[in-house]
Amino acid sequence: MTRIVDLDSLTDSRILYEKRPPLFGLLLLALTAGAIVAVVLWSSVTMRPSLIEGVGVIEGANRTVVMASVSGRIAAVDAPNGSRVEAGARVVAVESLELQAEKDTVAAQKALLEKELDLQSRFSQAVRDGENSFRQDVADEAAFYWQFDSLQKQKDQLIVSRESLEALGYTPVEIDGAIADNALKAEELDSTALSESSAEETQIRQQIAEIDIRGRAASTGESAFQITAPVSGTVHLDEGVQVGSVVTAGDRIGSVASTEEGLDVSVYLSVPDRQHVEVGDRATVSVEGLPAVEYEKLSGRVVSIDADVTAMPIDGTETANYFVVHLALDDDVVRTRDGAEHDLINGTTITVDLVRDEVTYLEYAQELAGFSP
Repeated sequence: MTRIVDLDSLTDSRILYEKRPPLFGLLLLALTAGAIVAVVLWSSVTMRPSLIEGVGVIEGANRTVVMASVSGRIAAVDAPNGSRVEAGARVVAVESLELQAEKDTVAAQKALLEKELDLQSRFSQAVRDGENSFRQDVADEAAFYWQFDSLQKQKDQLIVSRESLEALGYTPVEIDGAIADNALKAEELDSTALSESSAEETQIRQQIAEIDIRGRAASTGESAFQITAPVSGTVHLDEGVQVGSVVTAGDRIGSVASTEEGLDVSVYLSVPDRQHVEVGDRATVSVEGLPAVEYEKLSGRVVSIDADVTAMPIDGTETANYFVVHLALDDDVVRTRDGAEHDLINGTTITVDLVRDEVTYLEYAQELAGFSP
């Protein structure tokens, strides 16, 4: 038996669906095609930057290197890293090893001479008093003890015994004359001893005066080893510059930077990355320590690249080579999302993204697929 169905009842049939698709299907096809076209158009005009990351520091454009003028040991650090100094202010004090040895020698010699002068003065006073004030069991005093003892023995030999001379038949006049003569000789011995001691004291005082001159010369020379700031600005001491460390004349110990003439932005790039960076490349700068969600990035361009590598210390014992890239920033303040400003200062550490190349996303997709753009 044949069943007859009208055309309107066949809306779900494959035949009718292929001949007249529903409106929903047309819209789906149109949206899909539009999305594909939009993605292709967007990827053909939107640039995908290739970035090179680097770290750097912001310093004053007017930066002056501070050098050690002498070899020696750092005795004091008066201007630590980040401190502000005026021109002429002392940054570090270097204690010259040769100068310190001279000062120690002068001090020891003066102390020895002063002690010798004190002993010589005591000897002179002992001669005047006629009393030996020295002790033979004290090493420093033994020589003066025996010197006074010898003088006293000579004087004792001049003592005349009136009874003995009378027994020998000398007259009273002769005995008085002998006593007077010997007393005079004893006075001459004391006078000679005092004169010699006084001359020795004068000589020792003269030696002390000469020692004092050497000491003042050493103290005056010490002022030459006060390393001062050549300009006003912020101090940046090199790693390892601390009390007790030894420096050699001509060594760099740090720098003093001033922001009065602008900022210098230095970025340290690894040697392999150098070939991808050229003067004029764009850069975006993030300030370390400031939340990225709150602060905007700074923009700038590469203005110069050092011709040679710079060796930087790592881990205290090893060094690594970097190329230093200098940037010019479009602004010298970093702003928050709501417009507040934060000034850039000496010593600010930054992270930098350098744009080495730009291609469209379409070209990038073609490269990934293995097709030349």
